[in-house]
Amino acid sequence: SENPHLPRNAPDWCVMFTGTHDNDTTAGWWSTLDEPTRDRVRVELGVEITSDQTAATVLTDCVLRSNARLAVVPAQDLLRLGSEARLNTPGTVGRNWRWHLPSDWAAGIDREGVTKTLRQSGRAV
Repeated sequence: SENPHLPRNAPDWCVMFTGTHDNDTTAGWWSTLDEPTRDRVRVELGVEITSDQTAATVLTDCVLRSNARLAVVPAQDLLRLGSEARLNTPGTVGRNWRWHLPSDWAAGIDREGVTKTLRQSGRAV
């Protein structure tokens, strides 16, 4: 409970993010977890997570509602995309840096949900 890296313990002078260009998307990450690890995440966040896409939504919500002064959510996580949208895998060559935002990207975002979270968290007016 005292771990400074838990979302609930984040100070306001930090940056919190669901991911960077060098890790899998949140949905992709969730799909690789074993059940005991998934259970730990569920308990920590106090939310039932039933799919890879739900994991992306829940963790995006967690970051946006955090105390962190800056919250960063990659487009892939806003769109709840899986590993197919991963941008880079460090130490590898080949398929890195090829993902592009789809032309119909806006259709994949839960605008009402994100807007509600942004307003409730004070990140948007």
